[in-house]
Amino acid sequence: MIVPLLFCAVLAFFVFKYVYGSSGPNPFEKDTREPLRKMVHDKKEKNKVLKQGFVASKVPENLDAIIIGSGIGGLGLAVLLAKVGKRVLVLEQHDRAGGCCHTFTEKGFEFDVGIHYVGELSENTPFYCTLEQMTNGQLQWEPLENPFDVVLLGPPENRRRYPIYSGKARFTEELKKRFPGEEKAIDEFTRLSLKTGNGVWMAAMLKLMPLMVAKFLISSGLLKFVSFFYKMAPRTLSDVVNELTDNKDLRAVFTYIFGTYGNLPKDASFSMHSLITCSLYARRLVP
Repeated sequence: MIVPLLFCAVLAFFVFKYVYGSSGPNPFEKDTREPLRKMVHDKKEKNKVLKQGFVASKVPENLDAIIIGSGIGGLGLAVLLAKVGKRVLVLEQHDRAGGCCHTFTEKGFEFDVGIHYVGELSENTPFYCTLEQMTNGQLQWEPLENPFDVVLLGPPENRRRYPIYSGKARFTEELKKRFPGEEKAIDEFTRLSLKTGNGVWMAAMLKLMPLMVAKFLISSGLLKFVSFFYKMAPRTLSDVVNELTDNKDLRAVFTYIFGTYGNLPKDASFSMHSLITCSLYARRLVP
């Protein structure tokens, strides 16, 4: 009983603060989208923006913020601050800006270093609209074919091929065709992934809460009762899928995408994996 009461109290606090508290400037107050500009392909022209070496004399005065790192997070924050009139300096130790968003050219071919595809970007969703405003409508997206990935298992003479489809219904239907008798495991994996991934909102709430409240929720263990995301966080991906099925190929298909976050299934949090899996249920796009 104490958990719902505590949660309601915290929620009421934030509602009161939102309704009666003072608000800062809104970076999305105006629609900043512009007609598509001509894409720049000339390397020298691109480098004028992306490869600006640090020179102390170029640093403007009266800065409001200095951001270290020019990846998605750093540049995204810089854009939002600039949209509300702040003077921002972004510093980067690499020779070019962009982090995992930057590209390089080798023998005439352009390579992406980090982003290969993105999910959950249907038009008019909050994520899509946010990116549209942050990039002034200049970022274009191309949908991938379906299936967008293929899992290949076994040696060449006994190769097993498992296409991975986007869309919740298509994802589960195709797996059931290739793994007859494993319908229950596939449905449960999908259910757990969605329930866990959809609970990630609590991670954002913790950042907004007073530090004392956040520390109490964490140290008391109450957090796992408030959010299924945190309940599943201590469990490894291997533990969860091994409980669902004994089929080694199906286990491999459930876990194949672990390379996107860099931890082996035996070391990866199921909650982390669920965030990636949830995006499988939406169409995949490339910028």
